[in-house]
Amino acid sequence: MNAFSPAMFLQAGGPLVIFLLLCFVVALAMIAERLRFFQSLKSDSEQVWAEIQSDLLAKKYDWILQKYAQPTSPARFVVQQILLFHTDWQKSGSGNDFGAWKEFFDETGARSIQQQLPQLERFLNYLATMGAVAPFLGLLGTVFGIIRSFLNLGEASMSDLNAGIAEALVATAAGLIVAIPSSAAYNYFRKRIDSTQSELEILAVRLKEQLWKQR
Repeated sequence: MNAFSPAMFLQAGGPLVIFLLLCFVVALAMIAERLRFFQSLKSDSEQVWAEIQSDLLAKKYDWILQKYAQPTSPARFVVQQILLFHTDWQKSGSGNDFGAWKEFFDETGARSIQQQLPQLERFLNYLATMGAVAPFLGLLGTVFGIIRSFLNLGEASMSDLNAGIAEALVATAAGLIVAIPSSAAYNYFRKRIDSTQSELEILAVRLKEQLWKQR
């Protein structure tokens, strides 16, 4: 009995399996990058709120904007955009019309959060595509392997038939190897994105309440 090895896996599967495994390596690299990114955002909104609370109470809006001139996280970007709006509103002399202020404030907050979505959703389309397409690519390889076995049936040796069956099984396995972690990662990161959006919305509400009190 031949011992199983990665080389035998690749040899049995053929070019399609090599392509799928390359996709798997790329997916792993993307998953690792996203894990580091979301780890860096852990409790980011809470940390930013703690950073700016004393400056907000002292109405040091320009100082906060100076610190966040080049925002390094979604929460800092949202704070920057909201404070820019608020300072512009004050300079415009629009008065104490809470309804108008709230409407424009909410638009600014929502827009700033939406602007961060491309950064939060980076690589998710690839992971979703691999999770959906990889099993079908594996199935395609399986079909090719079975066709090869049937074409050789009756005139090929048992080893030729086994090679076709092996190609079919290996292709299926390769498709699942790519699809399972890609789908799991996509679902996990989707939840992290939703959670981050909720945290940013809470941060915006806190800012709204604090800024209106200090108008």
